[in-house]
Amino acid sequence: MPGVAVCGTSPLVSAFPVILLPGIVLPVEPAYGALIAALGPDVEAVAKDLEVYATPEPPEDYSLGIEIAGVERSLSRGRARAARGA
Repeated sequence: MPGVAVCGTSPLVSAFPVILLPGIVLPVEPAYGALIAALGPDVEAVAKDLEVYATPEPPEDYSLGIEIAGVERSLSRGRARAARGA
């Protein structure tokens, strides 16, 4: 399995950036806040709210394409931060 090495009986997982997306019913903080806190600073986990929550009412042209574009923007910002060493 890529990214996992076994040392004794404990697997050692190499760091992978992870983006967490909630379902449509529950925004990011209640969905993933406790998980991200429990994972700690050694895990690069980014929780991203759905674009449908960006405005008080969903846009009339709302689609999965809008969500995909939002994920792509988040990934681009993350790569830019990583390139700067932030």
